[in-house]
Amino acid sequence: MKIALIVDRTQCYTGTVASHINALLTHSEHEVHSVDYRAVLSSEFELDDFNALVHHYSLRICFPYYSQQLLDRESGFRGLKFLFIQDEYDSVNVASKVINYVGYNLVFSCVPPQHIPWVYAGVDRSVTDFTHVLTGYASDAPLNEFAAASNEERPYNVSYRGRDIGIRYGQLGRQKVEFPQKVLSRCSTLGLSHSIAWTEHERLYGADWQSLLRQSSVVLGTPSGSNVFDFDGKLAKRVSTLRSGGCADEMIYEQLVAPLERPGVMNQISPRVFEALEQGCALCLLEDDYSGLLRPNEHYFAVRADYSNLDEILELLRDPREVKAKQQCAFDDLIRSRLFTYSSMAQGFDQAISHVSKNLWPSLVSANHSESSPHLRNVGRRHIRRLRFAFIWQPPLIDSRLRVLGSLSRQRGKGLAWRFKHAIRVRLSRAKSLAWRFKHAIRVRLSRTKA
Repeated sequence: MKIALIVDRTQCYTGTVASHINALLTHSEHEVHSVDYRAVLSSEFELDDFNALVHHYSLRICFPYYSQQLLDRESGFRGLKFLFIQDEYDSVNVASKVINYVGYNLVFSCVPPQHIPWVYAGVDRSVTDFTHVLTGYASDAPLNEFAAASNEERPYNVSYRGRDIGIRYGQLGRQKVEFPQKVLSRCSTLGLSHSIAWTEHERLYGADWQSLLRQSSVVLGTPSGSNVFDFDGKLAKRVSTLRSGGCADEMIYEQLVAPLERPGVMNQISPRVFEALEQGCALCLLEDDYSGLLRPNEHYFAVRADYSNLDEILELLRDPREVKAKQQCAFDDLIRSRLFTYSSMAQGFDQAISHVSKNLWPSLVSANHSESSPHLRNVGRRHIRRLRFAFIWQPPLIDSRLRVLGSLSRQRGKGLAWRFKHAIRVRLSRAKSLAWRFKHAIRVRLSRTKA
C-alpha cells in the first residue's frame, strides 16, 4: 500500500517527533512517503496517487494554524485515512470536529481505551475507530550501543530538565516544577551532586540532553500529559484573564482548574523515560501509573504524591547498588525486551491498518494489482483514479448507509429514507456505468495493440 504521511517538518526538532516519523518510513511494510503539509496544498501534488493518508501529530489538528484547504483535500481523499494525535486535552471539541469532517477511519490515540467514549463523545464512532499508542518509544539501536550503568563514574547523582507548562494543565503540570524544587532543596543537605532545572531556556534537546543523561546516575520524572481537558478551547484564555487581574496561581487553580481535573486519565509514560534507561540512568519518579508499564519501587524509586517519603528515597539514591538494581530491572523490562521500540510501534501500525483495510476495502489489493498491470499503464491516470473510486470507495459506503437506513426511516420519516435509497441507486448505476466504460477502453486498447 502506498501511504502519504502528512507532517509539519518545522516541528521535527525534538528527537521523539523525528524518531516517530522515521520509524513509519523505515519499519512499516508499506510504502510510506513523508510529505510536508505545505506541499499537499500545492496544486501540483497528486494526493490521489496514494492508497492511504496518515495525518501525523506534528501537525496538530486541535490548533488549526494551517489552511482549511488541507482539511478539504483530506476530506475529499478517496482512500484510507488515519490520524496520529497527541496532547489530546487541548481544544478537544475542535479535534473532534476535524476528525468528523475529514472522516478518519482510525485514530492512534494516547487516551486509554476506557476513557475514549468520554473524551471523544463528539466523534462519529460509526465512521472512526480508536486504538491506543504511547507518546514515545525506545530506540531500535543494538543493545551494546547503550551506555552501561557505571554510576560511580558519573558526576551527577541526580538530574532533571523540564519546564513550567502553566497552571492550566492542572496537577500533572504543577508537578513538573514542584517535584524538582523539593528535591533541589534537599540535595545540599544530603550531599547529592545535581543538575536540576525547570525553566524554558535551560531545557535541553538532542545531543545536549543525551550528554546530560550520560553524566547522571538518576533522573527525576513525573507523569506526562494533563488530566484537565479543555473541551471548548477557552480555559487558557480564562486563566490568562484572571492572572492579568492579579489572581494568584493557587486561587486560579482552586476556582477554575481543579473542578475540571479528572485524576488518572492521562498519566502517561514520557519518551524521556526510555531515553534515560538507554543511557544507563535509574529513575526517581512520583508514584503513578505511567501507562501501566512501570511498577513502583521495582522499576523506579517511588516518591509519594505528598512527598512524605522524599528524604527516605533521596537517601537511597546515594547507594550505588540500589541505583544499579533499579536501573537494571527497568532496562530489562522496557529496553532489553524490545516490546516498546519504534519498530514495534510500526508493526502495530501495519496490523491496525491491515485490519481496517480488510474490513472497509476488501477489493483494495486486487484494485492496486490491476493498476500495476502492464496492459493498464498506458490507459491514463484519470481513468485509473475513476476505477479506484468505483470499486474501492463506493461499496463500503453503500453498505454502511444501508445499515443505518432503518434508523433514518424511524427518526426522520419515510420520505427522507426514500431519497436516501434513491441516491444510493443512482450512485450504484453511475459506478457500474463507469466500470463498463473503463473495461471497454481496455478492450479497445488491447485490440489496437494486437493489431
